[in-house]
Amino acid sequence: MKNIYLLCAIVVLFSSCGSSAKLDKSKLIGSWRLSEVVTVNDEGSEEDADGVTGSELLSKGSILHFYPDSSYTELKGYETNYGKWSFLKKKKLKYGNMELELTDYEEESDVSRLTFSMYNDDNTNTELRFIEEATKVRDYKMDPFYSDNNRWRQKPQKKETNEEIRSRLLNYILHYAYLLNASLERNETVFSFEHSKGLIKVFQGGIGAIKKNRISKLWINCFYDEADAMKAYYLFNSYLGKDGVYKGQSTGDWVKDDYVILMALYSEIKKKGKADKERFTEQDS
Repeated sequence: MKNIYLLCAIVVLFSSCGSSAKLDKSKLIGSWRLSEVVTVNDEGSEEDADGVTGSELLSKGSILHFYPDSSYTELKGYETNYGKWSFLKKKKLKYGNMELELTDYEEESDVSRLTFSMYNDDNTNTELRFIEEATKVRDYKMDPFYSDNNRWRQKPQKKETNEEIRSRLLNYILHYAYLLNASLERNETVFSFEHSKGLIKVFQGGIGAIKKNRISKLWINCFYDEADAMKAYYLFNSYLGKDGVYKGQSTGDWVKDDYVILMALYSEIKKKGKADKERFTEQDS
């Protein structure tokens, strides 16, 4: 039952309506959550997979996002992986060095499900079962988990310049704004920032910053070191109002309002990049 981590990035790619149908790429574009990992023995009996392949994956909330340009994002908790996928045959997908087979696809009125099976050396097979997490957004390049909107997660190998830190911050702000926009498009009444916690705090009609001692360590670890993360934190704070909030017009729909406000803040920071040199020194005062 090894290589399960890689397997999570594949199942979603089959768009057959039933296990014998042809693949239809368009139906599978979107987001899929791993809902169950089971081992099936040669007699057809099922049991939960072991902790490494089963409960660990489920506890981290493994989610796959597939896009029309044949790219994917695999999300496990705060960690992301990216790559390309391609179809091989009727039911097979090539992902990296893996060739995987779809065993079942169910499409119901309110939900779709996928199952992928992998045969093991002990005459059992491991089944990964996915359920549709969310429908696709109109412009997939505005999906919050599209690779270009997650460059801020990629930890650098060396100390970054002020401009590089600023660029990382801007990419994070854009990602956060796209989280709100995707929620609007999907008409979601409940959504979570769980996979994107950082320094942003949302209000009704305003954007602020979380207190420094409450910033997620996961976000800080995306930078080379904590000092670089704090540079981004102070730069962000320097654009907020005297009360620590960047405000905008209120329509009564806080998700829509905060999306517009975040995009305005993003544009302002991007536009004033050349004037940010002094802002970076605030942390030393």
